[in-house]
Amino acid sequence: MEQAAISERKVTQDAARGIGIILVVYGHLQRGMLDLGLGAHFDLMRAADFVLYTTHMPLFFLLAGWNVYASIGKQGPHAFLRSRPATILWPYFFWSTIFVLAQQIASTTIAIHHSASLSAIPMEIFKPIGIFWFLYSLFIAQVVAVASSGRSVLLMTICLLADLMLFEIGPLAPVPVLTQTLLHLPFFAFGFMAAERQFKVPYWMRDTAFLAPTLCAAVGLALIASGLGASWPVSFATIPASCLGIVAIFLLAQAITRTKMGAGLAHIGQQSMGIYVLHIFTLPVFVRIARFASPEMDGLTLAIGTGFGVVASVMFCQLLKWSGLDGLLGLSRRPVPLGSLVSRFRQVQAR
Repeated sequence: MEQAAISERKVTQDAARGIGIILVVYGHLQRGMLDLGLGAHFDLMRAADFVLYTTHMPLFFLLAGWNVYASIGKQGPHAFLRSRPATILWPYFFWSTIFVLAQQIASTTIAIHHSASLSAIPMEIFKPIGIFWFLYSLFIAQVVAVASSGRSVLLMTICLLADLMLFEIGPLAPVPVLTQTLLHLPFFAFGFMAAERQFKVPYWMRDTAFLAPTLCAAVGLALIASGLGASWPVSFATIPASCLGIVAIFLLAQAITRTKMGAGLAHIGQQSMGIYVLHIFTLPVFVRIARFASPEMDGLTLAIGTGFGVVASVMFCQLLKWSGLDGLLGLSRRPVPLGSLVSRFRQVQAR
């Protein structure tokens, strides 16, 4: 019975992660369209952008905190820290560099918005590039988690106080990524604390009948915070909206896992790391095509583009997995010795 409950919880977590990564792709596509002036409903898209960003990255930090606690318990703190360079730092530096190089190559033929120069590569150790701030912040959070193991309540308290400090004094201008990290750390800390304290989910957080009111409350609180002048979607002022948004995603995940779409959504969640890294290479293709769509059809454009970004990234992930390169490129945990690549190449030639 207990094993079945653990299995159900894992499927729900994977499905929630799947919803989260779909929202990430949607959010980046929407921002790309706003940057290019595409679409007819700019005010609605900007409001949706603020609401969306209150929730999807806090969700990933919360899930990371929960899973990090389990990983530290399974591997031990020292072994866990030794595994971080391969699982976090290598993907961070590799894909950040590839992203900059890809932008430089593409800029010779098309206009690139928010382009990073080659000089940004050696600065990656201090200044993350684009979406890769998440991996940078996640590494910091994991190191903090090891240092505070057994003191999760203290960690949670310190993170909330840090958020309150930022709310009062504003961003830490010299190190922007530190601001981003501190703003999201309370969610990581809560996930870590919930796992350590074996948090029991209240009934209403498991009853999908509460999905609609929870979602409406999350959207309402986010819009109120925005209307009152909150400049950051994730901040001390938006914590209530973020928490309700996360609950709404879990309720939706539970509802979907009871349908035929559940397995597919959970699979997307399992591929979330690959989708997160690769969608920034697939989405620009669609954004260029979207220029020819009617501005009045921006909702349909966003839906199709999100599907394209997710599916293309999953296909790319599967191709790398089939080739045996996924581990080498930091998209899975399996090590890939050079010999296995040579063997795979010979198998392809034999066919």
